[in-house]
Amino acid sequence: MSIAIHLRSANICQDRHGAHPTSRAAYEAVAPRKEIIIASILDYLASVPDATCDESEAALDLSHQRCSARFGELKRDRPHRTHRERRLTRLNLAAAAFRLPPAN
Repeated sequence: MSIAIHLRSANICQDRHGAHPTSRAAYEAVAPRKEIIIASILDYLASVPDATCDESEAALDLSHQRCSARFGELKRDRPHRTHRERRLTRLNLAAAAFRLPPAN
């Protein structure tokens, strides 16, 4: 099942890191695959009751940088809800679990 989403702006890191050359280079490297990564995260979230970013990274074999940035975009654009449950990550840090809203 594929869930379509339209993000507000292309580069979420632009607001956080400005036009720093290394930030821009990292964004340009992932930009061609960004929609595929987002779609895989949304498909994964649709297949489980809820998941943390860390759980999504592990399940989808994504680096933390790629998955976390996409979760940041998803949180900003609100296609899912934050679940109150918090679970420990692989590094024993507390993380919020996320779930998609029910399909209409």
